Amino acid sequence: AGAARLDSPYGLAFDGSGNLYIADLGNARVRRVAADGTITTIAGGGAIPAGGMNEGSAATVVSLVAPRNLALDGYGSMYISDFSGHRVYRLSPEGSLTTFAGTGIRGYSADGTPASLARLAYPAGLALDGQGVLYIADSQNHLVRKVARGAISSIARALTPTGLVFDRFGSLYIADPYVEQIIEMPATGPAIVLASSARDLAFAGDGSLYTADGSRARRISFTGLSTIVAGGGNLAHGDGSAATLALLNHPSGVTADSLGNLYIADRDNHRIRRVSLDGTITTVAGTGIAGDGGAQLHSPSAVTVDARGNLYIADTGNQRVRKMTPAGSILPVPSTGLVSPTYAVAGPDENIYIADGSQGTISKVSATGVITTLLKGLQSPRGLALDSVGNLYFTETGGQRVQRLGRSGDLISLGAGAWSVPCGIAVAANGDVFVADSGLQRILRVDSLGQVTAIAGTGSAGFSGDEGAALSTELSFPWDVAIGPEGTLYVADLGNNRIRAVTPRGPAVAVVSAASLLPGPLAPGMLVAVRGTGLNAVQILIDSIPTPILAANNAGLIVQAPAQIAGLPSVQIEILRDGKALAQIPVPVAAAAPALFAETSGQASANNEDGTVNSAANPAPRGSVIALYGTGEGVTGLPISVRIGDYPVEVLYAGPVDGYPGLLQVDARVPAGYVAPGNLAVTITVGQISSQPGVTIAVN
Repeated sequence: AGAARLDSPYGLAFDGSGNLYIADLGNARVRRVAADGTITTIAGGGAIPAGGMNEGSAATVVSLVAPRNLALDGYGSMYISDFSGHRVYRLSPEGSLTTFAGTGIRGYSADGTPASLARLAYPAGLALDGQGVLYIADSQNHLVRKVARGAISSIARALTPTGLVFDRFGSLYIADPYVEQIIEMPATGPAIVLASSARDLAFAGDGSLYTADGSRARRISFTGLSTIVAGGGNLAHGDGSAATLALLNHPSGVTADSLGNLYIADRDNHRIRRVSLDGTITTVAGTGIAGDGGAQLHSPSAVTVDARGNLYIADTGNQRVRKMTPAGSILPVPSTGLVSPTYAVAGPDENIYIADGSQGTISKVSATGVITTLLKGLQSPRGLALDSVGNLYFTETGGQRVQRLGRSGDLISLGAGAWSVPCGIAVAANGDVFVADSGLQRILRVDSLGQVTAIAGTGSAGFSGDEGAALSTELSFPWDVAIGPEGTLYVADLGNNRIRAVTPRGPAVAVVSAASLLPGPLAPGMLVAVRGTGLNAVQILIDSIPTPILAANNAGLIVQAPAQIAGLPSVQIEILRDGKALAQIPVPVAAAAPALFAETSGQASANNEDGTVNSAANPAPRGSVIALYGTGEGVTGLPISVRIGDYPVEVLYAGPVDGYPGLLQVDARVPAGYVAPGNLAVTITVGQISSQPGVTIAVN
């Protein structure tokens, strides 16, 4: 084994005979090191057959994607979490591999679903309790789930659960590293939160808890005393040298000044660091030791800069916000009662806006020191940004929301349904909004039409792709985003301990209803317009399903949403050329999203009873039947009703049009006698959802 090559070894387990098992993640294998020192592949390394994996196949002829964590039960079976494969496998003592949980498709399935039919999202840590029940850290569903009697259920929520372990008393410990917590769930009684960062956990025979956080291993005794047992070197190495050679320790904030200098909230190094124009990195605030005296900082989670060069530091561990002047003086920002300030940003009017994640508030400190609570009752607000006219943009990591607070106090949601764990946010001069979503492992852009498009990240946590296309680059919990000179985006890539630079490229694309040309949710089977220039020779995938292009012109493409997306909360629309991603667009899914085809004037695309086209010059007689055309009725058979001139009318037919996939025809009777002639508003309603307003038919 000492002569063998491994690639990103991750999970470890021992059996009762002293054999060591290794999840060789980068080689997509599980390997065993026997007591005599020889190494053998026991799972993975095969190829996936064209028809898919045969359950019960020999483990070494099956292909794994990214085996991450391992757990052994008392009967010789091994459980393997295939992180990017979105499955948990069971390896029998005889060497056959079967799916224990997950379908291989990223997603979420409700509690009570058979585990082998349930969707998971990047399963990580595994643990077995005393009864042999398996627990899974379903990391990107932000849940800990258990599989008992073949059914899956949720037992705890965490931001990003990565490691699980039981103690001898039956208490479950959950590593939640990106909020620096270990959650203890006793067999009886309420959960207990321990303030300690860990990615993985293990118990020793003496009752000591061992934790690994990516840079050091600690031993926590039963008395609570913590001791470093491995690692712990200088994680702030590199000051005075090239920034690309320096070490960071969970950078959680980044900002750029008008000249292009970068400032980094190097959270777990307890420093603010600057990368100057010549690429040299230096510490400008903090001593590297957590504290609350003088120049000391404690886990600063964000830093921003105003037009005068003042830095505003969310000194989270010290429960305060601090201002650092260009001369280097550190001053307190007037504030009271802060518990966990996560972000602070100053506007040109010298008002300072502060997000407090624990209290769920956003407050404003005026230039004269007057403190006002602008919003409360939020779910873990994190990022803040101001546009050129003073609108405040913010994220809620716990609420899966991105919103804009207008100067007049109006509150508008952006990209509803598109978010997982939105953290950092930045606003460009043209109004584009950029969001670092650590749950989606992506940077996303919201354009002026409200369309949400992925511009960086593959959706899988990892590190790859430097110097390549941004959409082919793996990120690991992107925590903040900032806009630098010439539109370069800077990303605080927390899990990779790096700041990454992204230059957005690719066509500007919008996904809208083919009928209304408005953004919104997709319904299974509906016609979808992918609008943008330069979309020649592309392939469209919706939820990884190849989607035929039904029509194309210079304005874009028409496709039909697959029926298989029914029941999903959202999907990714991917646009590929030659196998390379041009755009990735998350879109919510609804049971129905009805819309009517119409001209820009609002005139419906409709046929009168005699088959002629309805228009002001050719109106439909009152009492006649008119054929309306639309899309988005879904596949669930919801009832369809019609209103004309705000009157409910008789529906004679509602269904597909032969030879035209995704097209809905609705034959309705025009009201007679009691309506005035002219242009009458028309809407169709599927279930409780109505088509777009402003569509009319002509009636005489």
